[in-house]
Amino acid sequence: MTVKLSPSRPRRRQPTETRRRILEAALRLFQEQGYPLTTMAAIADQAAVAVQTVYFTFHTKGELLMQLVLAVGADGPDAPPHRDRAWYREILSSTDPRRQLALLSEHGTDIFVRIAPLMPFVDAALASDPNLSVAWQETVRARKEGMREQMAVVARSGAIRPGLGVDGAADIVFVLQRPETLRVLTVECGWSTERYKAWIYETLCQQLLVDGARGDADADAAATAGLTFALANPG
Repeated sequence: MTVKLSPSRPRRRQPTETRRRILEAALRLFQEQGYPLTTMAAIADQAAVAVQTVYFTFHTKGELLMQLVLAVGADGPDAPPHRDRAWYREILSSTDPRRQLALLSEHGTDIFVRIAPLMPFVDAALASDPNLSVAWQETVRARKEGMREQMAVVARSGAIRPGLGVDGAADIVFVLQRPETLRVLTVECGWSTERYKAWIYETLCQQLLVDGARGDADADAAATAGLTFALANPG
């Protein structure tokens, strides 16, 4: 795995390039020798920068790891925030709840596919540095808030099951759409990523929407059109 660098404006190229090299160096070392044995000095040496530069940029190894998770999830350290992506804007603007859930299943899974290999490093970091739990919980809180925002949009059309509410819907998404669930089904059970996305979509439709389980092939085909797990209309 590599941390990809999105195109940068010329005035930002040098600091962004340095940051990218540090992140990629940290990732290589974490993969080769584990989080506990990787030192900031080793990361600096691998990135060909001064160790002071690593500390100035990230302050601590734990903070560096948190930023690595965010960068990999975003598909690059200089990538735009998720809410500025076309797919996220479509979730917020669409009036089709199935399309909204399909987009969440597609792109939410893509994010977790990228960060799932980093989770063992996060677990090791949290076990060795209790102070890091505050930063990690903030990351989790931001993820839950994003899911709540998405469910609030779905709820505007009256599509959420009565009695569930926005918070209840967001809780269900949070439980289903997470790196741990992805790893169990794709690594331990051998599912393809596309099968996992289709399962997430179908399960969210069943659990969240008034019309419940799938049954309208035309609606599902339209909702998943253009996505990697597109559900074809058998008719």
